[in-house]
Amino acid sequence: MFLVLVDRLTVADLMLPEAAPLRDLIVYGGVGLANVRTEGTGSAAGYLTLGAGARALAGEHAGLAFGVNELWRGQGAGVLYSALTGEAAGDGLVHLAVGEQALLAGENKRHATPGLLGSLVRTAGVSVAVYGNADVDRTPRRYGVLVAMDTAGRVDHGDVGERTLVHDAEWPFGLRTDYAYLLDRAAGHFGTSTLVVLDLGDLARLEAFSQLLSPERGAELRRQTVARIASFVATLFRQAGDAGSRGALLVAVPSPSAIEAQRGHLVAPLIMLELGDEPAAVDGALLSSPTTRRAGIVANVDVTATVLSLFDLDQSGAGRPLELVPFAAPWERVLGLYERITRVHGQRLPLIQPYFFIQLAAVLVSVALAAGASLLRWPVARVLPWLRAVHLALVAFPLALLLIPLFPVPRTVGDAWLLAAAATAALTAGALCLRRRSEADPFAGLAGLTVGVIVVDLLTGARLLQSSHLGYDPIGGSRYYGIGNEYMGLLIGAGGVAAGGLLEIAPAGKRARLLWLVGFAFVAIAVLLASPAHGANVGGTVSAVVGLGVVLLLLVQDKIHLHHFVLLGALVAAVVGAAALYDLVRFGPESSHLGGAVRLVGTEGGDPLWSLFERKLEMNVRLIRLTVWSRAFFVSLVAAVLFAFVRPRTVRGLLHAYPYMSRALRGSLAGALVALAANDSGIVAAATLMIPVVSTLLYLALTLADGARRRAEP
Repeated sequence: MFLVLVDRLTVADLMLPEAAPLRDLIVYGGVGLANVRTEGTGSAAGYLTLGAGARALAGEHAGLAFGVNELWRGQGAGVLYSALTGEAAGDGLVHLAVGEQALLAGENKRHATPGLLGSLVRTAGVSVAVYGNADVDRTPRRYGVLVAMDTAGRVDHGDVGERTLVHDAEWPFGLRTDYAYLLDRAAGHFGTSTLVVLDLGDLARLEAFSQLLSPERGAELRRQTVARIASFVATLFRQAGDAGSRGALLVAVPSPSAIEAQRGHLVAPLIMLELGDEPAAVDGALLSSPTTRRAGIVANVDVTATVLSLFDLDQSGAGRPLELVPFAAPWERVLGLYERITRVHGQRLPLIQPYFFIQLAAVLVSVALAAGASLLRWPVARVLPWLRAVHLALVAFPLALLLIPLFPVPRTVGDAWLLAAAATAALTAGALCLRRRSEADPFAGLAGLTVGVIVVDLLTGARLLQSSHLGYDPIGGSRYYGIGNEYMGLLIGAGGVAAGGLLEIAPAGKRARLLWLVGFAFVAIAVLLASPAHGANVGGTVSAVVGLGVVLLLLVQDKIHLHHFVLLGALVAAVVGAAALYDLVRFGPESSHLGGAVRLVGTEGGDPLWSLFERKLEMNVRLIRLTVWSRAFFVSLVAAVLFAFVRPRTVRGLLHAYPYMSRALRGSLAGALVALAANDSGIVAAATLMIPVVSTLLYLALTLADGARRRAEP
């Protein structure tokens, strides 16, 4: 088993002609994009994450690894290691800062255990070896040891010293990786049951010298380095197979290049090749894993799980073993995925943030006009058509963003805005053209269409949700499948508005049947959100059961009591419990987040679950403090509470003019509060849930306020 680490390798590097020998090997395995996000920044955190099987944070001394006979500050590394740790150094490699990494791990709520991979492999009787370094200007950067060391910071065999470097007068400061030496060292493990980690540090070295290099010289040296790396991997693959090695050869990238990191593109190429006497070429394959359930996209922690699985060991980290998904022209597919997800990532904030500022302005203006109409008798009839269009556009915009992936991905933010504006305008115009029995009809119709599109997309693989500018981001790495909190909130809020509008226009004699239909639809939404194969959103399930349950109860009887909340709590437990059981039985080791949490509690007790809760709470608090989502939610919430519960005299008529819509809107506010509390990024879910609710509520309140003003005129 060979793990070749090429820090700072990019997709652009693999597109170079010099990388052809490496690209040509893909037919013997698969290729994908790996999310390389960690708890910290820099290369060391990336290496440590691969060794811990969970996102890790590395300390400032993470590069201090040596052979036991090497000297560090005039003292033998083995002797110094024993003095620092009280442990015997052994005969191989030692990491002098293993204590620092353990201290940092104690503060990591993701349960990253430095040395997990090496410890599990060694316990199973498998030998471990590390060769190569990324030293710069005599500063030790032996990060490869972080991947293969055990929890005590030791590795059986290897060489990470100056012998792994060769003097090259044409290389900046004269020292680069000695690929021939590393190949010779690796050959000593051919045909054995050994985990061999090969750290090719030249690209990282080049980036360390980048400010001293001219752009032309830097590009030339990078091409030369990519050519050496591609030739090295191709030769290693061929010779290992000829020598009878089994398992796999993985080419992984611990951390992105500096340019990619600055752009926020925390994804990097990952290649897995199957070793054998005569490796069989296939048409092509994409890498996937149960972590992502997306062909072509995986996570860095999946590398750890894959290594363990190749030695038939338990995958104890956060990742899942890589899988090969047959796919013609996989490299071209990876390029397309990279282009789409990086463009959408770059366009996401410039596209969404102005929308919420517009929403804030529309809410504040509507509240001011309603107050003016009721207190100062302002005439607002002339602006009502414009406000109706604005509020409908606010409701339509998230649906427009969900439909954008049906088109080629926009090249620029300006193109994205034009496409989103065109789709929003078309949806708004369609809603305005609805045959109206009441002012609530356009909002209810648009909400119903939103629910329909989201549900259909979930049932057909969530392709739109995965690619939407408002959906979850594979670069962010918090979710890869199912429904994210953005559209989960929108689904619940739109469901409440659509139900209120439907009952509003229904003849009195048919409302009882429609209530059964609404109840069935609400149950279907909750089940869909809970389903590990579809929504896979536990917080969304809780929000839907409580929020839509309150809406349904209010639609039935206009009152809700304490025992109703007890009943809803029992329903939450039943639905989530059934989903967890189905997840574990149906998907087993490939279960979703819910099944993983249940297994965690079952094997490790309650403390890991509490840490999970703490981490999610911290994320929610951080988002509330830092993002525009919180401003949008709290302003919308205040406005909605003012009109739905305080009931000023001029808008009290909502309960009489729109009794069912009023109840649905009030019930949806309960769903927003539950979404805020039940999700790790609950402020996002609560803010999107409020979009159709507050727009519908404010527009209807304005029309009634203006009507009351006109009736009061002499």
